[in-house]
Amino acid sequence: GRRRASVCSCIPATTLDSQSESSIPFAQQSPFATKVFYPWHEGQHNCDYDDFLLKFCVSISWRVLKFARGRNSDAIYTSEQIRLMEDAELRWKMFLQGKVPHPEKFEQHLLIFDLVDSTNIPNLPINFNRFMTGAVTLDIVGSKKSLMTFAKMGKFTVFGIIQKGPNKWEGTKIHVKSGLLRPRKFVIPAGLLDLFRQKADHSASSMAQLSKMQREKIDKNILGNLDAFLRSDQFAAINADAVMFGEQAVLWKDET
Repeated sequence: GRRRASVCSCIPATTLDSQSESSIPFAQQSPFATKVFYPWHEGQHNCDYDDFLLKFCVSISWRVLKFARGRNSDAIYTSEQIRLMEDAELRWKMFLQGKVPHPEKFEQHLLIFDLVDSTNIPNLPINFNRFMTGAVTLDIVGSKKSLMTFAKMGKFTVFGIIQKGPNKWEGTKIHVKSGLLRPRKFVIPAGLLDLFRQKADHSASSMAQLSKMQREKIDKNILGNLDAFLRSDQFAAINADAVMFGEQAVLWKDET
């Protein structure tokens, strides 16, 4: 189907929040941080959740839709998708305001990605681990038959379904009342791999365009905090990309 170009590569949460209405809080940030985000990063990969997680995901998806819609002049939507975006925006808003008990068909899916050092998937970008575990980006993505918001926050990616389409999702849906996040088999639409490739390539291109001075500042900061860096998720991702793609994949271009 038709691909939709990236709206932006990195938008801080404060920018998303500036798009909000005063009656819509940025829901459940603290419970997500303390019960999911930090425990998962610390190696606790069995995280129980209650109704805070769906509220958090809807809060993210609603803001992405409000922020990103209309910013890409090349985006083409069907008349049904235009109607569904209006319906999703209203339903998510009403859910956050406590006026409806659930998001209805505009469900939320959460994908948590961890490092890989081997795969049979061809043509992955050489920064794949660094992008999938560290990048922050958002967009509205889809094709003629599917549409969703997309918010990537490091290892955690939230999809807000606007038009579900024919492809299968399995193991990623966030439930209304409670659930368990754990490593498991999951199924996502095949087109999302192309999305991740596109976003990772864009991220790699941006890094390649850094000036020598900018690179030196990055290197200086790393060397000044070397012990912490060697314990960081960032270093683990760099190492995983080096294992999977070779050492040249993680060096500045003028160092290869």
